[in-house]
Amino acid sequence: MMNESRFLKIASVIVCVVVTILCLLTMNRTVGFIDSGEIAAAAATLGVPHPTGYPLLMILGHVATLLIPVRDILALNILGALMTGAGAGVMTLLFARFITMIPSKHRDQREAVPSLWIPLSAGFGGLLTSLTSVWWAQGTLFEAYALHALFLPLVMLTFLNYLEADRDKEKGEAWKVSRAGFLFSFTLGLAFTNHMTTIILAPAFLYVFFGQFGFSAGTFRRLIQLLPGFIIGLLPYLYLPIRAAASPPFNWGGTTTLSRFLDHITGQQFREFMFDFSVTGDQLGWYFATLPGEFAYIGLALGLLGIVMLFRGSVRLGMFTSLLFLFCLFYSGTYAIKEIEPYFMTATLVLGIWAAFGLLEVMRRFGQNLAIGIGTLALLASGLLHYGQVDQSDNTMVEDLALNVLAPLPDNAVLFTTRWDIFLAATMYFQHVEDIRPNVSVINVNMLHDRVYLSQVIEANPEFKRVTKPIRAFVNERKHVDRGERRSKKDSIEYGRLFYRMLNGIINTNGRPTFVTGEIDPLVGYGWNKVPVNLSYAVIPDTGYIRVHEVDYRFSLPGNRTDPDVMSAVEFYALAELARAEYEAKYGKTEAAEKYIERAGGYDPGVDPDDIPILPMGNQRYVRKKARFFQSLQ
Repeated sequence: MMNESRFLKIASVIVCVVVTILCLLTMNRTVGFIDSGEIAAAAATLGVPHPTGYPLLMILGHVATLLIPVRDILALNILGALMTGAGAGVMTLLFARFITMIPSKHRDQREAVPSLWIPLSAGFGGLLTSLTSVWWAQGTLFEAYALHALFLPLVMLTFLNYLEADRDKEKGEAWKVSRAGFLFSFTLGLAFTNHMTTIILAPAFLYVFFGQFGFSAGTFRRLIQLLPGFIIGLLPYLYLPIRAAASPPFNWGGTTTLSRFLDHITGQQFREFMFDFSVTGDQLGWYFATLPGEFAYIGLALGLLGIVMLFRGSVRLGMFTSLLFLFCLFYSGTYAIKEIEPYFMTATLVLGIWAAFGLLEVMRRFGQNLAIGIGTLALLASGLLHYGQVDQSDNTMVEDLALNVLAPLPDNAVLFTTRWDIFLAATMYFQHVEDIRPNVSVINVNMLHDRVYLSQVIEANPEFKRVTKPIRAFVNERKHVDRGERRSKKDSIEYGRLFYRMLNGIINTNGRPTFVTGEIDPLVGYGWNKVPVNLSYAVIPDTGYIRVHEVDYRFSLPGNRTDPDVMSAVEFYALAELARAEYEAKYGKTEAAEKYIERAGGYDPGVDPDDIPILPMGNQRYVRKKARFFQSLQ
């Protein structure tokens, strides 16, 4: 048993080191798409990011920026790689725990297995899971999912350890929680402070818990005994109101009141996207279509064998893993967001458990050498299949675009935009952490509907207060919406009128150079001329021709060009160039117009619209549309 324990520790360390190295090699060296810039900015400045606030991640991230002597965003991404690697090591221990929990009537088969086989199978499962694109990608950026990659196997391991430790507890000891029980409940609480999808574990955990301890007063007393550890684990949530009260640069939701705090930690603003069965076909269609490749085909075959063997050894453990898998599919398959991949992490972990059992069965039936050969082939195939897919080491698109947008703007400019996904969130990091163009106000038009954000924008831009009455009128109307009152069509029209009246009042009176990006509703800045200038539009009263200095942008394409966000970014560049071409042609400057058209074509990523891989929730159609747009430019 000592040999098995020693081998298992060695296997866990090896898996941890290998996965960490792979994540470090493939991680982004700067900010990524969507939330990356905002999350990094909040961590670096001890702020409060978007719901659910991720307090533990913010604390750990800030410590990383203090301890790792490199650029803040690089330090944070390194932390993401380290957390994912650590999670892979814990995953190996978890898989071994599953194998050793086969009930005693089947242990004769396990005890006949040489001591090296369990660590080998567990290490294989940990590596195979970590080499899927769903899992590996989490180690390439600083996001909540990197810490989730550590907590997900850790919570499951501490839960199984708790069940094992309390299995034979004497009735006289049932009144107090064991050390294993406290560790599990504490870890579970911490996991919730990182990501609410920890709730996916609940049905399976409760099934096994009541299956082992039964339905009795004593069992419910056990649940109550777990509460102190769980509550202590939740204490990082206190970070949110404490930091919000200090008015940090990033203070999403203003979580200083109980209602705002609860809305924030429960993700109230994202509830409308949950349990939407209209997207189930797209989400699950993508998952199952990519599943064989995710596990390099061989791993999936081992997984199918493994679930059969797991059920033969323990129906309870088989049901436990099946419930984890199925509830993950239910939750993720009804969540209407395009970035759904990380939400399938629990299902991916379960498949890794099954694959580990499958490889162990191959060892038992055909010997160690064949099993090692099959396992090695699966790991090599998975690494080769997914390295290029997850590699972000050459992806500087978000940083380049954010700086390209900011650089040409005059001092004290105001930019209204909604492009959170491709550059807006990144500007938060560069302006507030690296002090690049802090004198430009970048305002998220969509977020102005939120009263807390609106008040923060007005506080940061005092000249906006010149339109006090329109602002007050909109805020009063917005209160009715926030209270959930029934709204008629007339009410909705009035709401929109007041919103645009407020926004245009700000544009008309702020006295600063004002710009909008191309996607902004034409009603914003209504009555003013919008002149395409570089990557945005100047909102000005002049009607004559406005000359601009031609800018050569920092621009390079990453390896993964069918990424929807990459396609969105290159289209953003091209549309800005085409808008300027149309403007030049309007004033008879044909040669200049042709030059801008040629520049627009230079952003073509070279993606064949008929060769787009299947992607979640309509992303395949989105990417194909962008690819055809560039085809038309040629």
